[in-house]
Amino acid sequence: MSAPALAVPVDAAGRRWSLLALVLCLAAVAGSLALIVASGQDPSRVRWGLLAVPPVVSLGSALATRRRARIAAAVVLGCWCVLAAASVGALFVPAFAALLCAASRSPGGRP
Repeated sequence: MSAPALAVPVDAAGRRWSLLALVLCLAAVAGSLALIVASGQDPSRVRWGLLAVPPVVSLGSALATRRRARIAAAVVLGCWCVLAAASVGALFVPAFAALLCAASRSPGGRP
């Protein structure tokens, strides 16, 4: 590795992982919408607000500066993935992994 790569502040690395989680969440939402449309399901029966939870949580993590906030975001997204596992929850697992990395790269020592 080069010297500038080693000099990246820990919070900047956590923020980058959080932004990656946000991008992965938006991609998963697009995939979820494609699955819903392709399945021929009645759009009025879909709880659209539930698809907004992961991007909002990831955005909160990207805006957060504390490790505890990023850990909380990872816990919320992890629970959401488990609760939605029967439908589209698996699409959000990469974003959950990115939030875990963001929490581990954030400053703050022990939570």
